[in-house]
Formats: sequence, C-alpha cells, structure tokens
Amino acid sequence: MIARLTGMGARLVIFAAVLVTATAAAVAGFLVEQQSAHTVRDLTLRSGAIARGLSAQLAGPLEMGQRTRVEAIVERMETERDVARVEVGDFTGRRVVERDFRPLVEGADPVVVPVRGPPDPDGFHTPIGQVRIHLSAEAVQARRDELAAGAVRVTVSVALVALALAALLALALAAPLRRLKGGVERLASGRYADAEAVPLDGPRELRELGRAFRAAAAAVAERETDLRAVNAALRRTEEMRDAMTHMLVHDLKGPLSNLIMLLGLLETAELDEEDHELLVEGKARCEGLMEMIADLLMVARLESGKVELEPTRFVVDDLIDDALRAIEVLAAQSGFRVEIESPEDDDATAIGDRRLLERVLLNLLTNALHYGESPIRLVARVEADRLRLTVQDAGDGIPPERVARVFEMFGTLDRGRGTGLGLAFVRLAVEAHGGTVAVDGARFTIDLPAGPTSAGRVTAEAA
Repeated sequence: MIARLTGMGARLVIFAAVLVTATAAAVAGFLVEQQSAHTVRDLTLRSGAIARGLSAQLAGPLEMGQRTRVEAIVERMETERDVARVEVGDFTGRRVVERDFRPLVEGADPVVVPVRGPPDPDGFHTPIGQVRIHLSAEAVQARRDELAAGAVRVTVSVALVALALAALLALALAAPLRRLKGGVERLASGRYADAEAVPLDGPRELRELGRAFRAAAAAVAERETDLRAVNAALRRTEEMRDAMTHMLVHDLKGPLSNLIMLLGLLETAELDEEDHELLVEGKARCEGLMEMIADLLMVARLESGKVELEPTRFVVDDLIDDALRAIEVLAAQSGFRVEIESPEDDDATAIGDRRLLERVLLNLLTNALHYGESPIRLVARVEADRLRLTVQDAGDGIPPERVARVFEMFGTLDRGRGTGLGLAFVRLAVEAHGGTVAVDGARFTIDLPAGPTSAGRVTAEAA
C-alpha cells in the first residue's frame, strides 16, 4: 500500500496526518493546561483536609504548651507527598514549629486553618493558634507529567488513526486522479480531439472536474480554430499593408525625386528674390516629404520586425558630430545654441546600428529645434559599452498627461501640435536595440545596452 501512495496520494496522506496530529496536539495541550489548573485546585482542597486534621491533633498539645509533642506531630507530615512545608503558630502569631519537607510551589498561597481549643460553657471555641500548609511542587509536577503522558498517548493514537484513514482516502482518490492527470496532459499538448479520454469516474467532485475539463477543451478547440482564422486574416492584412506601403513609396519617390531635381535646376535660373524664395521653400517642402516617406517606410519595417540591425563599434563623438552637422544650418536659422557634454574619453565607443542611431539622435535634435526653446543640451555617457544619450531644451516640454501619446504615429498632443513619425521612429529603433526611451518634460533620455538584441555580427567601423 505504501508503494501505491506516491505523488498526490502521498501528499494527501501527509497533509491529513499532519493536520489531524496538530489539531489533536493542540486540543491535548489545552486539556493538559485545564487539568493542570484543576490539579492545583484539587491539591489545595486535599491540603485543606490535611490541615484540618492536623489542627485537631495539635489543639491539645498547643494549648498545653507541649512544643516537643507539637514537633513530633508535625514531623509525621513528612509522609504526605503533597505537603512541602508546615508552619504552626500560637494565638499571639508567634511561630512555634516550622518544617520544610520538599520544594514548594512558588507563588501559590498556603492553606491556613485555625487551631481551636475546647468549647467553653457557651459552646465557643477559642482560637489558640493556626496551621499553614504549603503545596509540594514535586506533587504538582508529577500530576502534570502524568497528564502530559496521557495527552501524548492520545495524540499518537489519533495520529495513527488519521494516518490510516488518510491512506484509505488517498488510495480512493489516487487512481482517478492519475487518470485525470493523463487526460489533462494530452489536452495541454494540444490534442483537443482526445477530450473524451478525460475520465469521468471516481468521487462526485472528480467526475465534475472531468466534465469541466472536457467542456473547457471543446471551448479551447473552437476558439483556437477561430484564432487561426483571425491570425491568417491579420497576416494577409499585414502583407497587404506592407505591399501598399512599398507601392506608395515607390510611386511617390520617383516623381518626388524628379521634382526635387527640377527645382534644383530652376535654382540656377535668373529669378527675382520673391520667386527664388518660393522656389527654395517648395524644394525644402519636397525634401521634407521625401524624408517623411523614408521614415514611413522605416517605421513600417521596424513595426513588422523586418529590420535586421547591422551593429558596429563606433566612436560616440563621431556620432554626435555627424548629427550636429545635419542640423547646423537649421539651428543657425532658428537662433538656437546647442551645448554638448560628450564622454571624457574622446575615443569612447559603443555598439549599435550606427545609421539608425544617428537618425534617432537627429530626430530628437530636430524635434527640440521645432518645438523647444534655446539652448539645447546634448549629454552622452558611456559605461561598459552602455550608451546613454540625453537631449533637453529650455522649453516646457511634454505635459505628464501627454507622455503616453508622444511616441504615437500622427497623434495629437495639443492644438496645432502633432507627433508625426520622428518620435515613433525613435521609440521603435531604440527598442530594436533592446534599449529604452523616457520623457520627462523637455528631456528625452535614451538608454542603450552594451549591444543590440537583434542577431548580427559586430564589426569595427572603418576610420
């Protein structure tokens, strides 16, 4: 039987035995405490009877002043195992005899009985002394030990009975539980067609549990079929979206490139100042639209996880210099001052997709130029190949309630101000590297790990 009680059955036996044993021990302990209190009370009553008998024996000798006889009578109390000390005093309160036979119970009040003389003509007994008897600590402890031993015997008996009953119960449950476990494991492996293999035998609760598993398996199988259909539709939709995005980019990039080239040729023509300014503005708008199309394509690829990073080891100062050169003209036209705090080591390096990270930094600087206030502060820190970039301007920045939407594509922050694609690209590119980007007012902080999470061979950047 012990060999069959494995797994859940053995745990049931152990749990039931421990639970019943602990309960029995607690009850036995409580009863021992209660009986201990009764023991002291019973011993006190018995000592009272002994004290009254001793008082009757001492009345004559004490009245006659026979101290030796009083001592002899008190000495006979040594045979009373419940008595620890006897004190005899006369009517003036003076102690006549005191004998200690064994340790007394600390803190327990002694039993006090007066010693009375023979009755006078009026029937009144004149007090001639008193007897004080203290209880024996050995007697009290012996009673408690006896009670404790009885409690242990009862607890062991209850534990053995509980163990036997628990073993019988576990045997009754173990077999159907094993069958139920096997059926559920088949369902967990995706074999929903085997739902009928889940057993419906055993106690009523196990039968109900089996029926519940069968119903759950049927519902999961049905939902899995629906989810497969939905996932297939989503994949088709995503493929159509990607195809549409690439088609739009292809159809727009060609005409826009030609338009930018024609506008560039027109710049060489002799135009008055107003027409030349309009031409420059138009060309800038076309170039901005070309950049938006490129961002849209890159964001779509990042969202779909189709961008394979090309991690290299690059010099952080070079990354900063290239980004600053790209905004140099715009910063000068806007009257912005850019303050740089680069790593102390001019040759400090980090690992990442150099091209993507430069665009990330450029987008943050451009965002500060468009919506912030001068000066712009760029801080770069490198620790164990871990790169942290912070871009902050002197403006109010993003309100806390709008931070959650700042990285959305074409979202709205407030009147006349949207999110566009730049910050969405920042978030996706940083997350592709396994990093994080945080916003606190006008401060954007990028924290990049020592290397990107996407697979890719790290190569040394050419000087």
